[in-house]
This record gives sequence, structure tokens and C-alpha cells, in this order.
Amino acid sequence: MPQISGTDLIKTLKQAPKIILTTAFEQYAVQAFELDVSDYLVKPIQFERFLKAVMKALPENELSPAAAPRLPAFLYFRADRKMVKVMLSEILYVESLKDYVRIHTTKGPVLTKYALASLEAMLPETAFLRVHRSYIVAIDKMDAFTAEGVDIKGQFIPIGKLYRQQVLKVLNG
Repeated sequence: MPQISGTDLIKTLKQAPKIILTTAFEQYAVQAFELDVSDYLVKPIQFERFLKAVMKALPENELSPAAAPRLPAFLYFRADRKMVKVMLSEILYVESLKDYVRIHTTKGPVLTKYALASLEAMLPETAFLRVHRSYIVAIDKMDAFTAEGVDIKGQFIPIGKLYRQQVLKVLNG
């Protein structure tokens, strides 16, 4: 900014809104977080990282522990040379295919170039559960489960050995 820095501007605000600072300089991060910013992004910014920062700043994510969790309504993914809207409430499970993921929804699959870990970071952890190195499931879409796997709409999804303890802890309440 030509006349005043972003951090100086924030200091002048009596009641600051949710703020995500974007900059090319890492050295101001501590100062920014002391000003209670929502997030601090260093350029160049990856879309997944930007989306995570925005999701963190949204009011829906400021729920008290007693409040019912609310999902963001949707995410967009590049598929078939266009951006496809995927309603989070329609996701059954996500399957990793090396550099791609297949998002299985109630309306059919969506194949997109994405890392499963990046997608996992964007999904609300209260609604989605990583059960295997290659699978994330929508908890409310599960029909049944055992220690070996979960059933969703007739599809068996294995529970990986490394994930079993955490998965069973979440599912058994």
C-alpha cells in the first residue's frame, strides 16, 4: 500500500473484521498474528492454501463446541476443462488415484487433479474422516462399518491399518 502498511492500517481499526494478510514477505508474520489476523499468506499463494484461509475466516467456522457443526455449502474443482461445483452434502467418499482424486457424489463421480491431503485439509473434519491412505469418507453417508472397512451405498471402503485406531475412536464415539 503506498501511504500506510497493512499492519499500520489494522492498528487504527477499533473493531477489525476478519483479515487475511497476503504479502511477499515472511518476516511480518509474527507481527500480523499479534494483531489477531485470521491468516497470513505468503506469495505465491496456492489455491488450496487460499481456500483454507478463507474457510478459517468464515463465520460458520466460529462455532462454539456446543453448537451444531455447519458445512460450507460447496467447493469448485477443475474437471473436464471447467470448474465443477460439488456440494459437500452430496459427497459420499473421495478416492485417491496418484495425482488425481475421484470424488464420488450422489450425482456421480468427479475426477480432478488434486492431492488427497490438500482436499482433506479443505473438508470439515466433523463431517469427513480419512479412513485409508487412499480414502476419505463422509461420516453421515456411512451405512455400516467394521474394523476392516465401511460401507457406503453398497461400496466397501477399506480402513487402513495406520488409520484404524483413530477411525474406530471417532465412529464408536
